[in-house]
Amino acid sequence: MKHAMIWALCGLLLIRLYSQHPSDVLVTGPMLFIQPAEPCEVYLDGTLIGTAPLFIQSVTRWNATIQLKGPRRYAEAAVQFNPDLRTVTRFTPELVPYYGIVDIQISEPDARITVNGSPLEGPLKFKQTEGSCIITAEKDGFFTVEQNIEVVRLQTTAVSLNLKPAVPVSFSPEPPEGCHISLKNLTDGTVIELAAPIEDQLFLSSGRWETHITHNAFEPILAEFSVSNEAVLVPLNIRFYQPGIRLSALKKNSIVYLNGAVIETDPVSGVIPASAGINQIEILAKGYLSIRKEINLTGNEVADLPLEYTRDPVFQKARNTRTGIILMSSGLALLAGGLVLNSDAVLVPASGDYDTYSMMKYATLGIAGTGAAAVLAGSGFALPLIIDLVQ
Repeated sequence: MKHAMIWALCGLLLIRLYSQHPSDVLVTGPMLFIQPAEPCEVYLDGTLIGTAPLFIQSVTRWNATIQLKGPRRYAEAAVQFNPDLRTVTRFTPELVPYYGIVDIQISEPDARITVNGSPLEGPLKFKQTEGSCIITAEKDGFFTVEQNIEVVRLQTTAVSLNLKPAVPVSFSPEPPEGCHISLKNLTDGTVIELAAPIEDQLFLSSGRWETHITHNAFEPILAEFSVSNEAVLVPLNIRFYQPGIRLSALKKNSIVYLNGAVIETDPVSGVIPASAGINQIEILAKGYLSIRKEINLTGNEVADLPLEYTRDPVFQKARNTRTGIILMSSGLALLAGGLVLNSDAVLVPASGDYDTYSMMKYATLGIAGTGAAAVLAGSGFALPLIIDLVQ
């Protein structure tokens, strides 16, 4: 009875040992059998003692730390040897990927941080699987910061995230279309390349900036400005190579007169050369009233001249009349043809050369021709009136 109770107690002890998590303390007798899911090097208190599967024996009572290191995964557990138990414990730990420690220092503690796309909810010092890792920090009103780091197993990787305010920057006047804009932060060397027109709001980080703007119509612009925490308006001194006029919305096949001389380019695009002082512009386009503008250029400037075309009612009425005459003439021709066919349809049966079928055929053609002629002739007269009413 005594021996049965001892064996029952040993069985309960083994059940507890098998149910423990690998990170718990393993209490074993004089022998520990290590059998992980894959071959691993076995370290006892930091000293390599062999490769698992492996037996460890002890005849004295003592504590140790068992570490299993595989090519990609590892496990660790604390072991307490107790020879009095007279048992053999099987240790089959769950191997986990190697990890390192990531320690983040950030300038804006309330920024949103993601690690490989997943939000970081806990502390800024955390375990991370070894290998490449992308850390992103973003906050409204600041530039997003992204760092790609390499997490080294069982080592701490320090990450510093410095979020810079995103300050709105504008130019006065706005650089015209066709400009190339280069911006350089003289503080940290950041370079930004843009093309005008700038459609979205431009945001820059704080510091001293230099801008270089080039265009084929004016001298290169080189300017410096500072960005702090408030919106910045950068004045631009645009010095054109010579005065000019930029025509917008110019219709195809328009004839442009500048101070009485025809500008050959058709359509005119971009800036056309002009002279300082008062310039006379006249634009002729078929079907539209002529456009006459007067513009005064002071110095080497290029002025924008928007164009608005107005239809010429006389031209429209004449075109509608011509259309009506053509339709009416076609209708009269059909009418004459129908009358001829009708006369043939009446005369031929009297001679007895054709049967009734032929008579009906020609009569039908004559009637159809007459009807078509009437419709077309009516359209020829009514069409100009209808178009005038619609306009």
